Amino acid sequence: MKKELDRYPPGFSDPSRVDPSVAEKLKALGYLSATTRTRDGEVLPNPRDRIRFHEELKVAYQLGREGKDEEALSTLRGLLVEDPGNFEAQRELAGTLARLHRYDAAAAAYKGAIRLSPGLAGSVAIPLGLVELERGRLEEAGARARAVLPEDPGHAQQLLAKVAFARGDLAEAEREARLAMADAAAESGGAMILAQVHVRRSELSSALAVLEKARARAIEQRRAPAAELDDLRADVLARLGRFTEAEAVLKEQIRSAPGRAQTYASLAVVVALQGRPRSEVREILDSMGKANPARSTTLLGAKTLDFLGDKDAARAWRRRLR
Repeated sequence: MKKELDRYPPGFSDPSRVDPSVAEKLKALGYLSATTRTRDGEVLPNPRDRIRFHEELKVAYQLGREGKDEEALSTLRGLLVEDPGNFEAQRELAGTLARLHRYDAAAAAYKGAIRLSPGLAGSVAIPLGLVELERGRLEEAGARARAVLPEDPGHAQQLLAKVAFARGDLAEAEREARLAMADAAAESGGAMILAQVHVRRSELSSALAVLEKARARAIEQRRAPAAELDDLRADVLARLGRFTEAEAVLKEQIRSAPGRAQTYASLAVVVALQGRPRSEVREILDSMGKANPARSTTLLGAKTLDFLGDKDAARAWRRRLR
């Protein structure tokens, strides 16, 4: 989800008017009940006085990109104490909570951002829909996607594909994923959903072909392939028994983003599946903890070890939380 949430960047100024047809749909979902405009005679803060605030906000963004979400969360909460009405900080807080899998809190934070600036409701509709999906609220997720179809069709169709996939409707998921792939902004995301459909149908070679093509397209367009795309590519390679290639994909990801905990966990699983010593698996996870010593990382380490059947090591990791 992180990469998807990161597509909705900061940097908005005073809200502009929402397209009337879109506004009606957003209003029906409870997005728009008022407009937030500067009152006559209201003196706005001097931008020069906000430099430090925005520098700290940039630090929070960078921490998130490095996978240090607990640190980002602390920074953002401090900024919101200083300026409770800052839409950008509130939106980034919501995204950070989502990356930490705190979905109820993330949903509340996104709705708080909408209350702060109803005119920017469309900019958080898809991220909020993704959170609703994680909460199992499929109807709400679908409704939020449909509300922004006119202004963000690719990402809306990508979310609709995810909703269909969650319902087990593979034909509809494939249809929506292919529609999303026709939009350059959502091409990689749509390809990942289509690949998941192929995996569910046990069409592993087709899944890998979709992912390889999407990756090649991203490189051709001088874009870095999404980390989640390579996660899925490694997963499919491992399912095909091509463990050496899967391991190489994950190690390259670690080199490029050493703070991303999930990649280490995936690598640990791939190594374990090859029957390699438990000590090697534990060493990989210890490296994960050093690269990103957050509570969420410790929980991920314990969960990974539980999955691999190493209960003693999992208990040791949980003791680190005390």
